[in-house]
Amino acid sequence: MMHMHGHDLVPLTWARAVGTWEFRPGTTAVLAIVAAAYLAATVRLYRRHPSRPWPIGRTISFLAGLAVIVAASMGSPAVYGHGGLFWMHMVAHLMFIMVAPWLLAMGHPITLSLRALRGPARRLVLVGLRSRLVGLLTFPIVPVAGYTFVLIGTHLTGFMDTMMRHDSVMLVEQILYLGSGYLFFNQVLTREPARYQVTYPIRLVLLFISMLGDTLVGVVLLQTKTAPFTTFAAMSPSWGPGPVDDVRNGGALMWIGGDGIMLVMMMVLVMMWLRGGVPEQEGFGRFLENVRSGELSRRTGTSDDREIDPDSDEALEAYNRMLARLHGQKPESASDSHQPR
Repeated sequence: MMHMHGHDLVPLTWARAVGTWEFRPGTTAVLAIVAAAYLAATVRLYRRHPSRPWPIGRTISFLAGLAVIVAASMGSPAVYGHGGLFWMHMVAHLMFIMVAPWLLAMGHPITLSLRALRGPARRLVLVGLRSRLVGLLTFPIVPVAGYTFVLIGTHLTGFMDTMMRHDSVMLVEQILYLGSGYLFFNQVLTREPARYQVTYPIRLVLLFISMLGDTLVGVVLLQTKTAPFTTFAAMSPSWGPGPVDDVRNGGALMWIGGDGIMLVMMMVLVMMWLRGGVPEQEGFGRFLENVRSGELSRRTGTSDDREIDPDSDEALEAYNRMLARLHGQKPESASDSHQPR
């Protein structure tokens, strides 16, 4: 992707902020595949259980997250940010590391995968969730540390100039933002299956810690007296605020905007807490459900090669047979259990 020099950019207006786009076929293709896979899973789940469809709100949230990625990578934040306007680049950063990951996480893609997939594909997801790498990445302190490290490491070092000179580094930056943001917000703002289920008070503490990273980056940039990023300074548009003021505006945006989004997340988390549900108990229940479904996918108590739908009556009979064997009792079929005593 060619970067447009700041002097070639027309002055930014509200109309241009909405109407300026730069098509990126690779990004478009990847996001289209992800959206298609998610929608296909919801359709498959609906066909299997029409009475219990996938919540439409989660689908809207996930697709909205993909739309935010489109806007951040191909809309005016990308065009003007890559053209030398630092504060617009910071808009894209907030979209990549906070807004998009939050919306994607609220779409509960892991839960959808476990409910929609069957056979080897589902077992592969379970193996991944139980792997040591995923266990390490989801250990409570790791996501918040990764989020803070990425935020500070890309804004308070020479990374920004390197990123502006190399498209490949820019892509790495965007992946780091999305990945670190998703791991963190998925842990603190959703009820997805995970090895570690932290309490709501701890989740609030983790959000507060991450807010300190936003504040640190914002305050440092807001107080700068010289232009710290030579590439942005050289590309700064003549109609813009000037290199130093541009960086200060970006710092203010990170401080006020980032902390503002964090405060909204805290309020959402408090509402989740007050609405009820204990994450540890929910996690244990999901663990038992995964064990049950895993046993059924291995054809528990059946003599053929068919895979059993974990939500069917046949699954209930197979599960009861498995429990009976574990207790050394004679298996009882569903029909026998309804006979008069």
